[in-house]
Amino acid sequence: MLSRKEFLAIVASMVASNLLPSNAFANDDELTVLSPENAQAIANNLLSCTKPGFTCIPSEPIKFYDTSGKAQGYIVEFYRADTPYGYVVIDSQTTGLISSYSFSKNRAGPATQLRASRNAHLNQSEMHVIMLNPLEFGLVDNDGVMRLNTNRTISLNNIPQPSSLPSSWGDVMVGMGEVYSNFTILKENYSGEVRGISEATVEASTGRYACAVTALMLASELHGISSIYSNPNDYLKLWELTETKPLPESAQTKPGIILGSTTNSKCGPGYSRFTKSKGTTTSSYYVSNALYSTFQSHVDSKGYSLIHGRLENGGNIGHVMTVQGYATIRQNQTGNTNQMLVVADGWYMEPVCLNVKAQYYSYIDATLLYR
Repeated sequence: MLSRKEFLAIVASMVASNLLPSNAFANDDELTVLSPENAQAIANNLLSCTKPGFTCIPSEPIKFYDTSGKAQGYIVEFYRADTPYGYVVIDSQTTGLISSYSFSKNRAGPATQLRASRNAHLNQSEMHVIMLNPLEFGLVDNDGVMRLNTNRTISLNNIPQPSSLPSSWGDVMVGMGEVYSNFTILKENYSGEVRGISEATVEASTGRYACAVTALMLASELHGISSIYSNPNDYLKLWELTETKPLPESAQTKPGIILGSTTNSKCGPGYSRFTKSKGTTTSSYYVSNALYSTFQSHVDSKGYSLIHGRLENGGNIGHVMTVQGYATIRQNQTGNTNQMLVVADGWYMEPVCLNVKAQYYSYIDATLLYR
């Protein structure tokens, strides 16, 4: 992951090169200042700054819209032959314009994910993409259903409108790139090196995916015990030792991939059994109704933990993530200050800041891991 200094240096160089206009905005159906050519130039320059010598072919920029139908930005994806190699999301409503990005082999961008969800090849003119939140993009089908790149489907009548309670995980997450450009970090600390494991990597390596197993697999890498890149079978071993179960057939939404669910309280004991089989002794402590200070003090002691949570306004879907740090951040425009956890969300490589305001969640629990 880029350091704050490195990211700001890249943004500064792009502004100096007139590749990052500071006043891009959306007006009715057309974006002004931020043209497709400008978007592609920004994406190319970001690639060359973050991955020198990394040669890929950019796609034609794909315009996306907000939920009211106004044009908002572009998605530029990168390929080598037919293999995806990353993407950049350029958002006119984000200060600094770069909402999110990733460059790595088999890293499909939102547009490619949406094509896969439709099982169809759609060209740029057929891609009327709607940004629901920074992590979720959708296409509307003829049946009045929006299919999202996160494999969710929602009725057009149920598209979230501005609300005091977040309805998706993307609503409570802020990418580190946005933090570095739009926020001031007032306080921060980390357990150690910050990293993530992407859902795409897990699925390609194992043919399975469960968020808790992914969080524990990353913990084992951070503890120097195992890595999915060198020992993908260890993911299956963790699956077994945590007694992770396949989701019901009706919830198996990815052909060829087994999706699973893990009982929260079984994560820690299963992890200890796994590490013992690797010759390392670990222990864990499960905390119900965990507070921000629970995670903060564990980070201060250089420990890693899991956060288990479910959004109050997000249905019945819970999620588990690896906590690697914390930060108090202040939004530069509004002055709003929030206490955030730095987590690997289990979907993407880049860690994010997670807002853990208690009123947003129906529950927050913790598994504290000790080595």
